[in-house]
Amino acid sequence: MFRSVPLPPSLPGHLHLHSMPGRHESMDDVSAEMTARSVKRIISLTGLAEIRAKSPAFAQAIEAGLPWPRTEFAIADFGVPADQAAFLALAQEMAEDLRRGESLLVHCGAGIGRTGTLATCALICLGMDEVAALHAVHQAGAGPETAAQAELVRWVAAHPNPTETP
Repeated sequence: MFRSVPLPPSLPGHLHLHSMPGRHESMDDVSAEMTARSVKRIISLTGLAEIRAKSPAFAQAIEAGLPWPRTEFAIADFGVPADQAAFLALAQEMAEDLRRGESLLVHCGAGIGRTGTLATCALICLGMDEVAALHAVHQAGAGPETAAQAELVRWVAAHPNPTETP
């Protein structure tokens, strides 16, 4: 199910959150919704092994060649990335894409914890404060689920080099 994160009106992009594509709906339905929402890139917070286990149809679509670019940044379920700097760089890259008006889809397995953590961090990189970013992502039904994920959000909020505000 696609859920949109409310973004500041001055921001031309769109941020969509989702459980693993094809897990609870057909890939045809996913493709139609991706097209309708003008999604330009998928950000997968799961590795291909987890995708194969939870959504064989999505795994087949990946292996056949998706019509959208897909960035894979695998994080264990309920976990955090080992490389925080690389995670921050991904959040900053997403912020720049949103500033350029791109429509992004972020997913993990259920579309809640890992997805919500990255979405919150991308909003922080856009210049939102931590509380506002968490609130916006919670409105879309996601957010950090573990203490470690919440700590990662705090780390990003305190990082000295976030992307400048829009």
